Amino acid sequence: MKKFYNKALLYKELKSSIAFIGIVWIALFMEFSYGFMNTTKNLIWQKDSLVKNGEYSSLSMTDQINWSLSNLTNSSYIFFSILSIILISSWIIGKERQNKKSEMLSTMPFSILEIVSSKWIIVISSILVGMVINLSLVLLNCYNSSEIYIYYPKIFNFIYFWILSKTLLYIFIATFIMFVSSLCGRLFTGGILGGIFLLVPFYILGIVPAFLRCFETINGTTIISKSFISNLEKTIYNISNLGIDYDSFNFIAKFTIIIYLSIIFIIVFMILLILIYKNNKIEKIGEISMFKFFEHILKIGVSICFALLIPVLLVESMVNYNDPNHI
Repeated sequence: MKKFYNKALLYKELKSSIAFIGIVWIALFMEFSYGFMNTTKNLIWQKDSLVKNGEYSSLSMTDQINWSLSNLTNSSYIFFSILSIILISSWIIGKERQNKKSEMLSTMPFSILEIVSSKWIIVISSILVGMVINLSLVLLNCYNSSEIYIYYPKIFNFIYFWILSKTLLYIFIATFIMFVSSLCGRLFTGGILGGIFLLVPFYILGIVPAFLRCFETINGTTIISKSFISNLEKTIYNISNLGIDYDSFNFIAKFTIIIYLSIIFIIVFMILLILIYKNNKIEKIGEISMFKFFEHILKIGVSICFALLIPVLLVESMVNYNDPNHI
């Protein structure tokens, strides 16, 4: 393992990134431990409410837990976790370029593999440590609320697979952002572009059905059939939910697919990260792109993003125009 990292490099990366590591831990705590504790409090309140109204039963309690856990997997705190991971991933790759120290680092007795591996290890370790802490806190909260989760025997499987799938997913996001950052010559440019590249596919999937519905009927003539739009929405729903019926509460199956996909993408982008970082050109530091081919991708990507604004504005204006309550 020593050929992949250097203790001096690890200390250097840790010292310069300690503030970002703290931000990652706080964000992960808000998403996982704090979110799970709030869900548990709500379940206790719902149980007391059911008992008070004479509607309490093990079946009704199980349904409440299922719905609460389904909302938990779509926590609004996910945004802050991903944002914190993007920040630390782009920072740790681009900080030497910001301070014009990349050339000095390249002249020191460290191999390129040691440099990039040490950076990756620090980012991934911050995620792993944060997730282990959250797993401990969530399990503790679960044990202390056994009167609630006794109605959901699979709760511990849910927690383990939930934490594991999210850990690997966030490691993939970090690796991907580090890969994109290695293509850029400026600090945080990779984080911004990487975030866009991650969001655009889901954004396109979400906007297409709404955009087509605006042109479903023009002047009383059916242009696009309702069945086509309905089937398209169903297909997009299945893709976004990995082919699993969300109402079935088959959480473990969904988490398992996320785990396998994350492992594959982590390996692919880790290899690409090392290859790209090895070929970085010192003289390109300070420019947006470190490689000529990436400049074309940027131009196309920016053009696509601006083009997507047109259907968004169009959909919004048509919805507001047809809304009788809109002023």
